[in-house]
Amino acid sequence: MPGTYRDSRWRHAWDYQTTGQHFVNQIETLIDGLESHKVFLEHLRSTGGQIHVIVQFLGDKGYFGDSLPHHMLARLVELGVDLDIECYTVPQTSMTTSG
Repeated sequence: MPGTYRDSRWRHAWDYQTTGQHFVNQIETLIDGLESHKVFLEHLRSTGGQIHVIVQFLGDKGYFGDSLPHHMLARLVELGVDLDIECYTVPQTSMTTSG
C-alpha cells in the first residue's frame, strides 16, 4: 500500500474474564460489536488490510475450552475476519515485566 510507512497497525483490547472454562458468550459479544462496523471492515480488506481477532488465554487456570458454533464462525467469515488463538503455558502470576 502506498504511504509513508511500510506497515501500520491498530490494536484494541477487550478484557473479558470468566470464572470457568467457557468463553463463547464473550466471543459472541465481540462479534456483535464488529458487525456494526461491517462496511468499514470491508473497506479495510478491499484496500489490502487484514483483520484479526486474537483470543488469548491468560491466567493460572489449567484448562480453558469451549466450542464456537458454526453460525458464529460464519459471522466472522461474513465480516472477513481471521480468528487467531494464543495460549500461554506459563502462569501469568509468575511472569514479571520490567519497564
